[in-house]
Amino acid sequence: MVDAQKFDNYASQLSAAAMRRELTKFYCGLTKSQGYLGQHGGVATGHWGCGVFGGDRRLKAVIQLMAAAQAQCQPLVYCLVGDTQLATELSGLARTITKTRCTVKDLWNAVAEFVVQRERFTSRPYDEAALYSFIERHLRAAARARL
Repeated sequence: MVDAQKFDNYASQLSAAAMRRELTKFYCGLTKSQGYLGQHGGVATGHWGCGVFGGDRRLKAVIQLMAAAQAQCQPLVYCLVGDTQLATELSGLARTITKTRCTVKDLWNAVAEFVVQRERFTSRPYDEAALYSFIERHLRAAARARL
């Protein structure tokens, strides 16, 4: 069982320390459970740390993807239970991740750059879908730079 941190607002969960804490916590939960599941066993998850904990569904999904990739925990089954919009967005992000052959570091850097840009332009209203579209653009640019 992995507990999540409670957040009062969106901005508080974007700090590097908060994201690192959640990434580490989920990673440790995955690696600990591998002892029970066998090496490289898969996991089913969902909106971990969202709901009453106030976590952003999109950010938490990316954090879980990074932790699962680092722990070599395959497959990661993300249960969305009727959240068709997020299912579509997450599928698109997964396709971009696969197509660009990004690393966990690339994904972390994309989220970190999103935070920098968000802080720079704080007068813009919060847009839930902005994170994934930003990450996808960042990953495609990083892939082009590697060529």
